[in-house]
Amino acid sequence: MASSPLVSLELLFRLSKLFVVVWFVVEILVFVWKAEVLPYPNGTLAAEIVLVIISAILEFLRISFGRRGNLTQEKRFLVASILVSLPSAIAFLYLFLWQTYVLRIEFGFCIAAFVLNGLAFLLNIAAIVIFSQGKYKRN
Repeated sequence: MASSPLVSLELLFRLSKLFVVVWFVVEILVFVWKAEVLPYPNGTLAAEIVLVIISAILEFLRISFGRRGNLTQEKRFLVASILVSLPSAIAFLYLFLWQTYVLRIEFGFCIAAFVLNGLAFLLNIAAIVIFSQGKYKRN
């Protein structure tokens, strides 16, 4: 019998993909507002916007690797997803703790993204273990 992918992991990746799109749009809009209203030290605003863009790219890579690894049951893509999740989590940590100005909406979105990232990290590890054992079978 062929084994099948973890449905919970696939659902989490789909939710994460939608969430990242919404998070990115909100962050860009918030940064536009911040640039107009708040005084930023030279270069800081640009650096933080670049970090948001890099975070979005990392998230899409993490999700793509994870989905591919889950659907094809190839551990190397699940491991790649785990490895990409680490710098992504650090970027979210920076964005909700240490950026120059953190608004409540950003704090909430970044905490949610951090939690989704952590859940995917744990489910990726579970998928690797399950796929390695070959016990996850479709009836």
